Amino acid sequence: MKIDFKVSGLASITRRIAEAVRRVLTGAQEGTTEVAERIAEKSRVVYVPIDTGALRDSIKVETKNSWFSSTSSVVAGGPTAPYAVVVHEIQKGYRFGKSWKYIEIPAKEESKDIPIIIGSKIRAKLG
Repeated sequence: MKIDFKVSGLASITRRIAEAVRRVLTGAQEGTTEVAERIAEKSRVVYVPIDTGALRDSIKVETKNSWFSSTSSVVAGGPTAPYAVVVHEIQKGYRFGKSWKYIEIPAKEESKDIPIIIGSKIRAKLG
């Protein structure tokens, strides 16, 4: 005995799945960027020690997206503030709420909201 099955319309289903995956990835990418921007802003406004403002002004977000991932990094330093790592890693008696772990502290504070932010961006994209 033999029973044959034929499934048709897979092209339409495949397109819909691909579109849903694209929306999920777009939402996740937007979410990781938003989280990094929040960390960078909190670092600039609350935690980074300020002398000339060059270190504060060097803090930025770099995002790399691919088909299956999104990486957002909060970075500081560069030619205008080559001492960024030293300030971040060496404890000193900073005043007025400023801190030596000026990126790490806001990252830890924002970490609880990461899944909430990314999830809300994905849900918004899926409608």
